[in-house]
Amino acid sequence: MLKAELRQIRKTLESYTSESLIEGLDNGSDCGLGYSKDSEWNLILRVTFNNSTRLIKIDRFD
Repeated sequence: MLKAELRQIRKTLESYTSESLIEGLDNGSDCGLGYSKDSEWNLILRVTFNNSTRLIKIDRFD
């Protein structure tokens, strides 16, 4: 559950991301992700940054 003091931050981030353009499309890299609250995710992302690679599993939307 989201703490009450973080709700305004979440609201600001959601507003920003809903209006921001996705960057990196011209480079052929993954640059966006769609999701739905109506189905299971079971999504594994491979993220590489500064010569470090991590696997991140996202299994639900809270």
